[in-house]
Amino acid sequence: MVRCVPFLGLLAFWVFLRGFCFSPVSLPSVQRYLTCRAAQPDETTAAPPGGCLPNGELRETYEPDTSLDAREGRLEIFPSPIYRRKIKPSNEDVHALNDEITTNFRRLMARDDKGIEYSQTHYAGGYTSYFSLPALQRWVPPIKTLEQWLQPHIREFIQQAGLQDGPELFMTDCWANVMGDGTEHVFHQHKKSTISGTYYVQTPRGCSGLLFEDPRLDRTVAKQSRRVVEFPAIAGFVILFESWQRHKVPPNCGEGERISVSFNYHWRYEEPTKIPLE
Repeated sequence: MVRCVPFLGLLAFWVFLRGFCFSPVSLPSVQRYLTCRAAQPDETTAAPPGGCLPNGELRETYEPDTSLDAREGRLEIFPSPIYRRKIKPSNEDVHALNDEITTNFRRLMARDDKGIEYSQTHYAGGYTSYFSLPALQRWVPPIKTLEQWLQPHIREFIQQAGLQDGPELFMTDCWANVMGDGTEHVFHQHKKSTISGTYYVQTPRGCSGLLFEDPRLDRTVAKQSRRVVEFPAIAGFVILFESWQRHKVPPNCGEGERISVSFNYHWRYEEPTKIPLE
């Protein structure tokens, strides 16, 4: 038993040494540590903006917006831009496009079994191709035309909202919406997108508009005059908004079907439908 004591001591020391020398260290942790060490100022260097937190994480930095420095009076610091405009000045062109879109959507509804099945459960009384055919711009001729007509409106909205963060913008999704009597769409956002919008094809009298929710946090702290804003649906008009903006369509009570085309744009490089912003 006495002879085993030195052996057990050596074994314990070997286990300790092995755990110390060969314990796994995540590569991201090492990279953060090296980045922080490189960013630490010496005696002759000014401290970098942001710096490092005690746990090795890089502190986020922000470039302040100085465009309001010299302004007075009522200022808007975090606006929620909404863009609405007629797609084309010519009523004849707009009516012709709307007729083509309506005809193609009728054909879709006749053969899109997956979309019909989904709509019966999640879009009662209507039809949407979002979960079955979400990229109509790639193969439906009038939607390809609509995409071309949208380009100047997208550019204008980007410039007005200050959203130009990449070299090219792509239409990533485009789908049909046919809302019957009582069909509605609850509050939602369009994730993994930058700009979203809707083009109105058919808007019978009394049909639902598009409601936007006040996005400000803690709005219950102070009394607000309004929590939602509704934009009426007008055939031939397009409405654009940032994709994070929560919105909904109330139950349709119009004198007929409300038909629209919805779409998303995002900064992408691999999609075939792109808009150069130069």
